[in-house]
Amino acid sequence: MADLRFDAAAIADITLARDWYERERTGLGNEFIDSTEVAVGRLMRFPGCGALVGSSLRRQPLERFPYVLYYRSHGTGILVIACLHVARGPEYRICRLRG
Repeated sequence: MADLRFDAAAIADITLARDWYERERTGLGNEFIDSTEVAVGRLMRFPGCGALVGSSLRRQPLERFPYVLYYRSHGTGILVIACLHVARGPEYRICRLRG
């Protein structure tokens, strides 16, 4: 199984989304986290499962929620860079993913 790390920005993305969903309905924030964990588990078992969106950047959509994990796989490790809503414009995504 791959070694997994999260960029601080990705953690902030996930926290903000969880908090927003929790305000919408009690328990929904936890469901968002569950969906995120399922996606992370999938990419840890199969690091190449996400669609390539650049030379080394991949995307793994979450089930049930309109979010995508962006990550890089390197050797035996995975770095999750961002968790972005699919409605975000391409300019925002490009800016965020370049750092």
